[in-house]
Amino acid sequence: TSLSHSISLRELSLMSNQSFYITESAQHAYLTAQRLIFAFSASFILLVLFCLLRETPPHQASIKNHLIVIQITLCAKDVFMDVLFEPIILLPVPAGYCCGLLCRGTMHIQYQFIILMALYVIIGISILLCCLFRHQHLLPEQHWMKMGKLLNLAGAFGISLFLHMFKLLHT
Repeated sequence: TSLSHSISLRELSLMSNQSFYITESAQHAYLTAQRLIFAFSASFILLVLFCLLRETPPHQASIKNHLIVIQITLCAKDVFMDVLFEPIILLPVPAGYCCGLLCRGTMHIQYQFIILMALYVIIGISILLCCLFRHQHLLPEQHWMKMGKLLNLAGAFGISLFLHMFKLLHT
């Protein structure tokens, strides 16, 4: 293992001495592919939203609002990543830069990263809440795993504190 460890350290030191350059045509091709993926993703999100609003079966009506929140947040994340932020990743180096609308403007990269992480956290929490709500809906009233209204309120309060933590840590 020491030989493989020394090789990886050697390769890492060689990588740190190299400079990386992306040509204008390669950047344009990458951004075009990213925009095409955004177009397909946005069209599917709109189709899913239409189906959720118009064609939701009655037995799924209890989680319909949670699914709509997930889809809207996914759409907001796609717009942010593929239009406003547009990251260019410089692999194999753990680095990158952005060339979206917000990068051309005055918004600092740290604020853009905070917004992106908040969107990912909201997506994750929304999926978790959707699964939890569906699970609670399927349980009988007197089941030992059924949460009461007070516990639901405490959980919502804890999640809101968690989301506000990012703002408090940044200020």
